[in-house]
Amino acid sequence: MRKVLYQRLNREAALGLVLSLCLLLCSGVFAVSLLGGYLLPDHSLALRLALAILPATLAVTVARWLFVVNPLPRGIVLAPDEALRFRRVVGRLCDQLRVPMPDRLLISNDLNAAVITRPRHGLWGPMESVLVVGLPLLQSVNPRQLQAILAHEIAHLGRQRAGDKAWSAHFRAWWLRVVDRIDNCPDIISRLVSVPLRPFSDRFVLSLLELSHLEEFEADAVAADMVGAEALAEALIEVALKAQILDAATWLVDPGRIVSGDAVGPSGLLDDGHRDALRELRGVLCTAELLDEPGPELHPALGDRLAALQVGLHSLIEEAPSAAHCYFRKLLPSLQLRFDSAMPMSLAAA
Repeated sequence: MRKVLYQRLNREAALGLVLSLCLLLCSGVFAVSLLGGYLLPDHSLALRLALAILPATLAVTVARWLFVVNPLPRGIVLAPDEALRFRRVVGRLCDQLRVPMPDRLLISNDLNAAVITRPRHGLWGPMESVLVVGLPLLQSVNPRQLQAILAHEIAHLGRQRAGDKAWSAHFRAWWLRVVDRIDNCPDIISRLVSVPLRPFSDRFVLSLLELSHLEEFEADAVAADMVGAEALAEALIEVALKAQILDAATWLVDPGRIVSGDAVGPSGLLDDGHRDALRELRGVLCTAELLDEPGPELHPALGDRLAALQVGLHSLIEEAPSAAHCYFRKLLPSLQLRFDSAMPMSLAAA
């Protein structure tokens, strides 16, 4: 099922991009031919200019659809001599899956981790991989849980984002951006195209979501083999709990205990006082509501992921020191200062 879905989505993305590029090329050539006098040479320049407006406008519109690069997450790129213990953990997991070390390690300000692969220049160039790990995530999990999360992300890199598969993912994401631009651009051409395109684009988006869920389950299975299903389940539950508290503390508990200035720092990072409140709330949050809560946009629900791992929802073992304390202790003051000053470094192109 996954293979058939994967091949169909690749064909649809390739067809959509090829047709868009052909439309851009044809309209551009037609406009240039009119302006240069290669077409209708015996007619006046004013007439040729008037006739060239439509193909030129079409070419500009299609170019706006196509040449949109998703920016990489903002954050702090780790220098080669920083967080060496963390780098060794990533390297060991990469060796286990026999995949190259990510080209860059980026610390973001999100309660999340991800592996991003894309051409160096956005739409073209050598394929590069970036491992993004959020500082709030590092402060939310212990080293064992962090290794499970890293194993999951590196499983994506090894199974779904290596070699030709990385380019397939790039073209699927590219076509998805084109579809989104067509659907959201207010110009007349985009509106006219979006009407007949919508049934196909809606099916593409829903199928892409289905493929994403299958890839998440696959990465979970690989990570469970690497570090153990229990460790991965702990990490998934811990992140889900803390994400819910950060998002919904105002109605789960007394807001004064959670969202006061003493609990959460300017960057939204979790300090010791916040973690004490988290421990008290575990029993409240470990309910069916948490299991049924859909994950982030391209992730299955937590309950489905735990069921696939054959691990039940449970309160976690006694907390160990956070992964941030273990791997980034010397860098923490600097990282927090840079995030709190709202001046994160963007990932520069090589």
